[in-house]
Amino acid sequence: MNWRHKFKEIFSVDLRVLAVFRISIGLALLINLLDRAREMVHYTDEILPVSLVKQSYISQGNFSFHVFSGNLIFQAFLFFIAMILALMVIFGAYTRISVFLSWVFFLSLMNRNPWFVFGADVLLVMMLFWAIFLPLGSKFSFDSLKKKSKNSKFFSWAVVGAMLQVGLMYFFSAIWKLFSGPEWFPNGNGIFLSLQTFFGLPSSDFLFMFPLVLKIFSLIIPFFEIAVIFLFFSPIYTDKTRIIAIVLFSIFHISLSLFLNLGVFVFICIASLTLFLPENLLFRSKKSILLEDKGSISVFLSYFFIFIIFLSFLANLQSFGVAANPSPFKPILNLFAINQKWDTFGSTLSRNQSSFYFSLTLWSGRLKSGHTVYAPNYHSLTVIPPTYDELRSSSNRWIEFKLFTENSNYRTYYAAYLCRKWNSDHPVNQSLINIQEEFIPINKKGFSRRISFRFNCTQA
Repeated sequence: MNWRHKFKEIFSVDLRVLAVFRISIGLALLINLLDRAREMVHYTDEILPVSLVKQSYISQGNFSFHVFSGNLIFQAFLFFIAMILALMVIFGAYTRISVFLSWVFFLSLMNRNPWFVFGADVLLVMMLFWAIFLPLGSKFSFDSLKKKSKNSKFFSWAVVGAMLQVGLMYFFSAIWKLFSGPEWFPNGNGIFLSLQTFFGLPSSDFLFMFPLVLKIFSLIIPFFEIAVIFLFFSPIYTDKTRIIAIVLFSIFHISLSLFLNLGVFVFICIASLTLFLPENLLFRSKKSILLEDKGSISVFLSYFFIFIIFLSFLANLQSFGVAANPSPFKPILNLFAINQKWDTFGSTLSRNQSSFYFSLTLWSGRLKSGHTVYAPNYHSLTVIPPTYDELRSSSNRWIEFKLFTENSNYRTYYAAYLCRKWNSDHPVNQSLINIQEEFIPINKKGFSRRISFRFNCTQA
């Protein structure tokens, strides 16, 4: 068996497995959209003016038809279409078209509010991109009712790209942990510090009872991530090693989600892993024929896919500072949302451990009557102060909001929105005078509770 045959064997996927992948990625997309829909106001002019996005982001080569209007009804309409498209992907109706449009709509949504984008969104948009070029509707779909296809395996450089994207995420996540600072290796404090950030859930307090276990796992995890990647691409016993890898990574992600507020990230990661499922695990499989894209168009697409794979690898090197950012590629990186940086619990822990990263955020406002109101979620104020554990259990999007607004004017727009919303619904004697953002230490020691931002409502 020559190396070309083995390469195609490793990077070929059963059509039925592709159907499982389609359903999984469609569900992950729908969950992501529902998660974002809870804070739909953040995609309107009420908080983030279209003019600001066009000036600071769209002008850099990114596209978004969500900036055509900042009206809430318009945004709700686009959300509704995106959810319908996600359902079409799940059920395999006009599959290639629905996957393509889902990618376009989701990329446009991400660019409408780049401050609400995090790792789960980057992985999802990349998997949707590669999914466009895969025969996802050949099995278990409405499309397959019209055209029957035999059980077969499919090889394409799009499969290579999708699988390598998953590998790149885990590999560079491990590299960031190993080389961005001593916290993970050799100090072994990575998990302890991660749980002390604003990603830590109240349940994480239980783990602090076992410091030695946390240290051991901190030393192991970066090497674990790298080792399991090779199980995905093992040239021998491929099916068995992939089952082991999928089980290990699934347990890994589910375990993290019990103690860290990672939002929809766990769903999207597990959905991506379904691409590696061996057909023998799910189906009674007979000998399959290998399908390949052939013809001049397929040759052109193969070179295009290889180029995108190269850019994905380059984007990760650039994020790590290993490779310079070549300006000719920047428009392509922006257009296809290839830019990626898997350092959430890597470089962020090795930076100056400031009160910002190791603190919770409390937004509160003072009324004319002297009373205090609080904003424990995205767009509503309440007179009931949130508890410490409620702040630690905030939505993952709220965490990302905190992460990205520290160095931007976005929180000014948010504060102005809270002022307008409250004052339009209440009498003058209960009007809101100012809004402030306050840092509360997670470990309750190490620095003082302090006000990081204040906004006068007369400026709203």
